[in-house]
Amino acid sequence: MNLLPLYADSRSHLFGCFFSLCCLIAVERYISILYISRYLKCSKLLSNWYWCRCDMEKGKALCYDGRMKLNEILSVPLISVDLKATDKEGVLEELLDLLCSSGKVHDRTLALRLLQEREEKMSTGLQDGIAIPHAKTDAVQELIACIGIKKEGLDFLSADGKPAKIFVMALSPSDCVSQHLKFLADIGAVLSVPLNRKKLLRASSPEQVLSVFLGLPN
Repeated sequence: MNLLPLYADSRSHLFGCFFSLCCLIAVERYISILYISRYLKCSKLLSNWYWCRCDMEKGKALCYDGRMKLNEILSVPLISVDLKATDKEGVLEELLDLLCSSGKVHDRTLALRLLQEREEKMSTGLQDGIAIPHAKTDAVQELIACIGIKKEGLDFLSADGKPAKIFVMALSPSDCVSQHLKFLADIGAVLSVPLNRKKLLRASSPEQVLSVFLGLPN
């Protein structure tokens, strides 16, 4: 009996399995890279999803409509078109003060410490002049956010090494993971458009900045 054809078929089958496995690994790694992409370009897809979190105290799932509107979070009083800070620490404090002006931050010291710890782990300076400092903290009871513009830019240890000019700070409750991620994805979708970034840097009023994020004529 000639075993050569059987041997060849076995080798071919093993090679096929190995090749399929490599493809699966490659696809999985590619998807992972997309998912953790610091620029959140996948946010356009995410915006059509429904995000859920578990309320452990009530023992049931709470679902958030994936089409959460930014106008429910962003507002003119929480936007500055002329940040005064000249360094990273100063920007964190100035943006946090802006959030505190809403009356929704119950422990400024705790919020600042968590923001600083987040930056120590990995800078939230992305690329194209964008920085999105954020943290989950018990200092707030709902997701809040503010926007700051520094037209001349400053060093924020960004991924591309360039000065950050557009800042979005977000704080959310410790158990509000899904809504926190959804907000970051929506913000990423707006800021991924070059024209939007140009409009933000040209803006002379908080109203003009807000119109960019809400997709209104400017």
